[in-house]
Amino acid sequence: MRQRFFRYKFRSCMMSDTDDRKKTPTVRERREATVGRIGFRERYRMPTERPPAVVYWIGITVASLVLLGLIMVLSASSVVNLYDGSSAWGMFQRQLLWVILGSVAMYFAIIMPYDMWKGNGFLLVPVTLTVLVANLVVGARGRITNGAQAWLNIGQFQFQPSEFMKIMTVLFCANFLARRHRSVAIKQAVLYPMLSVLLITVGLCVLQRDFGGATIFFGVIITVLFMAGIPWRQLLALVGGTAAIAVVGYPYAGSAAVRVHAWLNMDQEVVRI
Repeated sequence: MRQRFFRYKFRSCMMSDTDDRKKTPTVRERREATVGRIGFRERYRMPTERPPAVVYWIGITVASLVLLGLIMVLSASSVVNLYDGSSAWGMFQRQLLWVILGSVAMYFAIIMPYDMWKGNGFLLVPVTLTVLVANLVVGARGRITNGAQAWLNIGQFQFQPSEFMKIMTVLFCANFLARRHRSVAIKQAVLYPMLSVLLITVGLCVLQRDFGGATIFFGVIITVLFMAGIPWRQLLALVGGTAAIAVVGYPYAGSAAVRVHAWLNMDQEVVRI
């Protein structure tokens, strides 16, 4: 009796396994099997996955800085706009519009696969660099603001080519250091190429007298080098050398030097620049 029972169970299990193998997979099962077979999940980060905690902290930091910037824009522009006879909220509303557009762009940048930027990000570097050089060389379409020729006018549309170049610089430096992370202590492999990037970006901004953009480029490249683990001696030498050049060139900074002088001497008479 017991032998019959075990033979029955064995036969039932074999039939069940055969039925499962003969079962036609659904479209969803075939799609998931294909995605797993080609390694799509490993190569690309799925937008539906829960982001790591660091993403939320970055979002909170960015939102706080943007909110502080909006408050400062409203505080600084409202009085000037009222003095000129325009709306006190004009500059704030325009800045808020750009914040909304930037938030949408940031969302798509977050859900976009990293590998796409790694493979195609370099294609945009020559384009943005060409536009930045054209703004300096041509000059006819550029708008001079506070002594800086950093804006490019195309019809009714105005933009700063250096803003796009900042994004491309981050992508280029991150990709470059990711490829050479094992040689980060070798000057010829990492420091000298990154120094070339620093000279090109900062130099173009200085020639356009856009010292604010030059400072941002310098800070971005130094931060990327610090995160990559470059030796402290090289990093301090780079910062010290740049600081010495900035001190020597300060008297020739024009309106930028006037603004720095006004900030350091707030108790003196205000100079309109």
